[in-house]
Amino acid sequence: MAQFIIRRVLYSIVTIFILSATIFLIVRLTGDPVALMAEASARPEDLDRVRHQWGLDRSWPVQYVTFMQNAFKGSSASPSTTGSRSPSSTSSGCPTR
Repeated sequence: MAQFIIRRVLYSIVTIFILSATIFLIVRLTGDPVALMAEASARPEDLDRVRHQWGLDRSWPVQYVTFMQNAFKGSSASPSTTGSRSPSSTSSGCPTR
């Protein structure tokens, strides 16, 4: 029984790694997220600043480690990086009756 559980845990770890690497690569291969979201009038130095803030100027292995850390924390980015607040920090929500 213990051997079965150990095998399942190892398979789960491998599966999580393969899925997370696939998701990361698909997101990164679709193009530069900063360039896709920027206005046409954005200056190159502004784009470089945003890339640096989001960590997109780092190597892909470093970005993947950051991606996994954020996935395990349950966040996609820190509010200080994006300038937006998380849904849990907002006081507005659905109206109550």
